[in-house]
Amino acid sequence: RFSAAPKPLDRSGDRAESKESEAKTRAAVSAAAVRYDPASVPSRFAKAAGAVRDYRCNAILLSECSTDEMRIACSAACDALRDAASGALRDLGNFNMDDDDAVRWYDLLMQDFSDTADLHKLAVANRGGIAGNSDSAPDNRERLGNAPLHVDSKKFSEQEEHLAALSTDLSELSQIGKSLSNQFNRHNEILDSIGEKSDELEDRTRAVQRKANRMSEHVRWKKTPPLFESLVTIRHNDSWLFLTYWEGNTVQLKPYHEDASLWEVWRRQGDIVGFKNRLSQTWLGQNLMGNLACSSSRFRRGEEWEMDGEDGKARQSTRLLCAGANWGSGGWLEVKRNGGESKLVIGSWGAEAGKGAALWSVSGYE
Repeated sequence: RFSAAPKPLDRSGDRAESKESEAKTRAAVSAAAVRYDPASVPSRFAKAAGAVRDYRCNAILLSECSTDEMRIACSAACDALRDAASGALRDLGNFNMDDDDAVRWYDLLMQDFSDTADLHKLAVANRGGIAGNSDSAPDNRERLGNAPLHVDSKKFSEQEEHLAALSTDLSELSQIGKSLSNQFNRHNEILDSIGEKSDELEDRTRAVQRKANRMSEHVRWKKTPPLFESLVTIRHNDSWLFLTYWEGNTVQLKPYHEDASLWEVWRRQGDIVGFKNRLSQTWLGQNLMGNLACSSSRFRRGEEWEMDGEDGKARQSTRLLCAGANWGSGGWLEVKRNGGESKLVIGSWGAEAGKGAALWSVSGYE
């Protein structure tokens, strides 16, 4: 009546298979844990390597979880570690693509992250998904916002070509700028030459006008008398000394003297003026020896002068031309320095000679 007692189930094979699976899991986790030798990882990639390593170890464990509780806990850990690895890789930023070691490490970490993400998704799919986490492992490349390495290389290559084209354009622009600069320099030289010729023409015109005025005055029965205009001081702009009547009917640069440094301005036809010293009552001009003197008692051709400016600010920095010098062509008043002394000289005429003429401040005396 009694049936034979059932034989106990032989589960030795299952236990052996379970132990073998656990051993493989431990071996895989151990291999992932020692995949990156801390001593060989560049410091810049150390954080990302550690994050990818932790993500890979937990993804391997997730694939071997035997209960729902273990799968849920391990999946949550994998999600957090995936986000941490993604952020660490994103923080690497740009680096020099010519650095072969850096490119190798970046490529290795990107590939390991991609493989681990695939393993993560496969583990979730094989276990029927985790509650509320059916899409918990999105594509890693979308999360990173980075294209694969060969795409990055292509972009960098395109950028290098673009920069090379820009460099060529900038070089051409530089050459154009140099050419324009040379042209401007040539134009400035031409303008300077035109300016000098214009000054020369103006000097010649004024000389012709003076001669014409003298001829006109010469044919008149009655000479035009000069008219008193003002009382002035004549100061040398460089030394701040005054044109002063001195001993022996000479004129020198001296500190201001109440009478000897005062000059009466008398105007004749056109721009011709004469300077009569207040102290000596003689006229400033050129003597028979061609030197500057203040000895004539009459206002003749040798005592005729012209100024650049007629009045106001123009007379604060004006040249003085002795109109009767050099046979009526005129001569600029110059200051020649010999050691510590200054000598007044009536020089030549023309634009070139005018560059060496002294500048004077002709100021009205109140």
